[in-house]
Amino acid sequence: MSISPQLVRASRIMAWLSLIGAVLAPTVTALCFIVPTLTIGLDIRFSHIDAASIAGVPLSDRLLALAFALIPALIATWGLVALARLFRAFTQGEIFSLPALRALSTITNALFWDVIAGFVTHAPVTYFLTHHNGPGHRYI
Repeated sequence: MSISPQLVRASRIMAWLSLIGAVLAPTVTALCFIVPTLTIGLDIRFSHIDAASIAGVPLSDRLLALAFALIPALIATWGLVALARLFRAFTQGEIFSLPALRALSTITNALFWDVIAGFVTHAPVTYFLTHHNGPGHRYI
């Protein structure tokens, strides 16, 4: 099967961008909890709590929240790695092949489980980021 050079080039670029995203997702998530002052400019929020507020949370509580926040980030990483595999298959002309289908299946599973994990882990993340506040000042 003849492959368009534009498709090959675009697929290579997208494969690399997917892998970069796979590295950035857990890395930025960890930085938001470990060194929140570095991520203030990114305006990333966890459980509606910004980085400046996270900086005021004791480190032990931030690490507990991080353990739960990493679950959806790692599932997203799994999906992004599968996306990179799909784009690499495209560069070899495997548009409707079994490896492409497997990658698509993994991507859809990752999307599904990422949403479920985000929903389930939202409460523990919020709890650990706000339980140091006094009664009446917690989000949960």
